[in-house]
Amino acid sequence: MISPTEPEYLLFRDLAKQELGLDWTRDRKYLLETRLGPRLQHLGISNFTAYHQHLLQLGSVDEKQYFHNAITTTKTGFYRDQEDFAFFREQVLPQVYTDVRAGDSRAIRFWSAGCSSGEEPFSLTFEALEELEQQRSHRRPFDLRILGSDVNTDMLSIGESALYLDHQMEDLPEFIRGKYFRPTTGAGRTAYQAVGEVRSRVQYRHFNLLDRRYPIATRFQVIFFRNVLYYLNRPLRQPLLNRLSDYLLPGGWLFLGNVETGYSIRGMQKIHSNIFCKTP
Repeated sequence: MISPTEPEYLLFRDLAKQELGLDWTRDRKYLLETRLGPRLQHLGISNFTAYHQHLLQLGSVDEKQYFHNAITTTKTGFYRDQEDFAFFREQVLPQVYTDVRAGDSRAIRFWSAGCSSGEEPFSLTFEALEELEQQRSHRRPFDLRILGSDVNTDMLSIGESALYLDHQMEDLPEFIRGKYFRPTTGAGRTAYQAVGEVRSRVQYRHFNLLDRRYPIATRFQVIFFRNVLYYLNRPLRQPLLNRLSDYLLPGGWLFLGNVETGYSIRGMQKIHSNIFCKTP
């Protein structure tokens, strides 16, 4: 296994901060060794200094994406932090449908920012579709769309396929699993794929939240931005939260992770320690 020296680690710490805003004040040398050491061997590169130079070369876009995929945290799950989804289900969704029903537009737009492999945007979709069933009597249909975005293309490809294995389905309520998934097989393993009604509601996009411009031309009633701030450099956090609030409609909601507390956001009221509502 190829291990980075301390100077090499500092090179990559600076690169992770510059490219993705990651906070590596705690030692992440093990991450380079375990996730990128085998890559260096595969490429025939003998040390991390040479790999750093390789990443900075013109035309190394694909390798830089490999680097991004390797160093980002991808932990997620269906209905992760269920108390957030309970609040979303009981307090937010009914209000969203009421507001949309009273307006001229039928558009309902949610965004899962930092969606990893798609479990979060699909969980939002399940809840929104369940609430939609209660609104069937309304004469004009609602236009429900959910955006999932991430910087990790490997994870986005899982969301786009909507295919999950048994261990990834463990936190799904049984009625959701039976209603919105169908078993399938591939590579000799049993998997479950979200049904077309679910897949058609979710669009995945690859971009970096540090980009100067986002490929987004809409505003959202709800943004889930959970368990991302924790990994970012501190000076980036507040400006990013303020920026995300600009993508919310008046009365819109922003959810952070349960450990991402202590923030205040321009033009938003704190409802819980990690949940904010934009001032109408």
